[in-house]
Amino acid sequence: MGCGSSSDKTVDATTQTKGARGIVIFECEGGADKGFDGHRKDTLPIVTALAKRGVRAEVVYYRNEWVDSLLDYVTERAVAYISRVNTRALQGGEKPYFDFLSALSEKGLVGMSPPDVMASFESKDALAKLAGTGLVPDDTYAYYDSASLREKFAVTLSRGERILKQNRGAGGVGMWRVRCEPGVSVTPGEALPPDTRIMCTQAADNHTDYFTLQKFMDICEPYLAGDGGLVVDTKFLPRVKEGEIRVLSVAGVPVFVVHKKRADGAEAFSAALHASSARYTYESPQSWPVLTNQVKEALPKIGQLLGFKDPPLVWTADFLVDNDAAGSDKYTLSELRCACVCFANQLDSGIPDLIAEEVLKRVRFDSAAAPKKDAEAAAAKQPAPPPAPAPAAAADAPAPTAAAAADTAAAAAPPAAPPAAQQDTLVQKAADSADGADNAEPNPAVQADVKPAPEESMTVVETVENLETTDLENA
Repeated sequence: MGCGSSSDKTVDATTQTKGARGIVIFECEGGADKGFDGHRKDTLPIVTALAKRGVRAEVVYYRNEWVDSLLDYVTERAVAYISRVNTRALQGGEKPYFDFLSALSEKGLVGMSPPDVMASFESKDALAKLAGTGLVPDDTYAYYDSASLREKFAVTLSRGERILKQNRGAGGVGMWRVRCEPGVSVTPGEALPPDTRIMCTQAADNHTDYFTLQKFMDICEPYLAGDGGLVVDTKFLPRVKEGEIRVLSVAGVPVFVVHKKRADGAEAFSAALHASSARYTYESPQSWPVLTNQVKEALPKIGQLLGFKDPPLVWTADFLVDNDAAGSDKYTLSELRCACVCFANQLDSGIPDLIAEEVLKRVRFDSAAAPKKDAEAAAAKQPAPPPAPAPAAAADAPAPTAAAAADTAAAAAPPAAPPAAQQDTLVQKAADSADGADNAEPNPAVQADVKPAPEESMTVVETVENLETTDLENA
């Protein structure tokens, strides 16, 4: 059907409900994070969880060239949207998509999450904005122009090893561990000269290059270009080899913790799956009480400094282990994500149901309601309405047709899972075609009410051999 909707069946069933408006979930077509049905593996369980609560939801694909049609379509059918789009992978950048979501907000739709929250939360300079809170090292800085980068980084590097990372990087691209070569004379606090010899290890593949400081600044120059161009400079934490700990939360509730153990090797500091045999261990929040309590307590301060009241619907916070002044362990924030969080390997953690419950808290479902802006405009143009006539007797109301009743019942009933043999065949086909997943066309025959197969238990260790890179890098 038009506007990139993923399910004609969903439309046919729900249009029997007069005036009903529900939730639209945005995705992009293609990509290795999609299953054989063309959807993210953790999106359809959200649709199912909402349906169990009487809320219609449908998945709609986003394209820049569809913006005008999408705006009309979504405004007519939805009171809110959930974004499941990896904005860093959008052709033409994230701005057209964010402008589209802003237009929906102007129409009165509830955004989960709205574009300003996503932009503030996901930008690497969020770390610099949180300096002084105890969440990040106090000497964390963001540079937005070449002069500031070259002038200030020459000073911060004189004080010790640094991490320099671009705003747009993913999978460790444009993230560097930087230190002076052995034997270089350094006076802490004094700017290093441009010809200082430095060692630079990139997180994407853990390879080390040797440059002059000036040459490395030239390499970083493109990171400052365009919308969102910036570089963040923070202290290197030697205990990074102990791993990175990711806390996934639904609104203010931590749901699970992932311990990402780094690769072995003297220069290794990346947990990117394609870069190493990094191991991912999934654990419950109860296994990390100090960290998860820190996340819950810090959330109001994060919201205040980053400019949002309600936390993102689903989000992650990554931490490294550091030492405090007394030598005890402390957790230091290294990244925030919310635009495209993946939980496909932990569906049995109850995340889809938590999401559905949070949606019900944030959204008022009124089948007779029009979008806010349109309703206000219409009300301003109309004279005061005459007194409403007495309601018709119940006997006068037309009875629903058998077909409409059947469609409505089918929409409300929980869908049956495919037979085990069919699931095995489909999974095998998906595995056989994984190499072409980025260009795969969605399968319109697979509807949005497919019930997902059960996932693994809460505590599980995964390695590079049995995990998709995008499942974790897009998280």
